[in-house]
Amino acid sequence: MTRDPVSIMPPSLGLGASLRAAPTGNAWLITFVDVVMLLLTFFILLYAMSRPEPARYVPVAQSYIETFKPVPDDEEPATPPRSYVLEPAAG
Repeated sequence: MTRDPVSIMPPSLGLGASLRAAPTGNAWLITFVDVVMLLLTFFILLYAMSRPEPARYVPVAQSYIETFKPVPDDEEPATPPRSYVLEPAAG
C-alpha cells in the first residue's frame, strides 16, 4: 500500500480531503482583508500617538451643526437652488 506524498493528514480523519480541495478563486480576498486591517491598525496607532488640539476641531464641529441642524416645525425648510431641483423629463 502506497501513501499519497502530498497528504499530511491520514485519510481516516477526513481532513486530508479538505486540504487537497481545489481553490475557489477568492484567495485574494484573504490578502486584501489582511492589508486593510493592517492599514486600519496603522492609522489607529498614529492617532493614538498624536496629540489632537480640540481648538482645531471646533470650526469643523460648528460647520456640521450649521449644516445638519434640524428645521423647527414652524419653519419651512429651505428650498435648494434651482440647479439642484430635478424636473420630470418632458415627453
